[in-house]
Amino acid sequence: MEELSFREFAWVTQALFGAGSDTTAATLNTFMLAITAFPEALKAAQEELDTVVGPDRLPSFEDEEQLPYIRAMVKETLRWRPVAVLGGTPHGNIADDYYNGYLIPKGTTVLGNLWAINHSPVYYPDPHTFEPRRFLQDPQFADAKPFPADKASPSFGWGRRICPGEHLATNSVFSVISRVCWAFSVKKYVDENGIVEEPDTFSYTDGGFNTRPNPFRKYYLS
Repeated sequence: MEELSFREFAWVTQALFGAGSDTTAATLNTFMLAITAFPEALKAAQEELDTVVGPDRLPSFEDEEQLPYIRAMVKETLRWRPVAVLGGTPHGNIADDYYNGYLIPKGTTVLGNLWAINHSPVYYPDPHTFEPRRFLQDPQFADAKPFPADKASPSFGWGRRICPGEHLATNSVFSVISRVCWAFSVKKYVDENGIVEEPDTFSYTDGGFNTRPNPFRKYYLS
């Protein structure tokens, strides 16, 4: 195998770091926005943690199987506001293909519209509501069409070029989400006049490959 140059090695290293750290941080920012805007989701998570973990220790990976709501909250965070709205890494078809009567010529660069997929009301009714119960076979979502893949959502891409850090990322997000919910309550910001400030759940950055919430105000209560 041909050896990498110093520059090539540097690019590979920064790509791994950037893809792994920035995307996870952005996902956790989205989670904080979600539980600020939808406090009932945080309350449900805390009720589960109080029952399974209790007040005397932090949750751990050993608790994961007994925390289905927290696991669903991880999936819903990834679905609700995906970090890479256009599906991450571009793909290219190796032969002419047809989709719904449209020709996609060989060699075409294809970007999946991850935002549209994750917000399809066919699979995710009321898609802009942050509701982890949609992943728990809740009767409220009984009419939703099952997502046509072996995963809850395609937030890490698909095919041979799926994100190799998927499991590391989901484990990291699970660890942080479970511990934040265990340790803190998050409230909407209230100004000096007693007016509750509703966070804008569509206010996101748009200047790069990935996206994250713009700054918003909130209260932390331990």
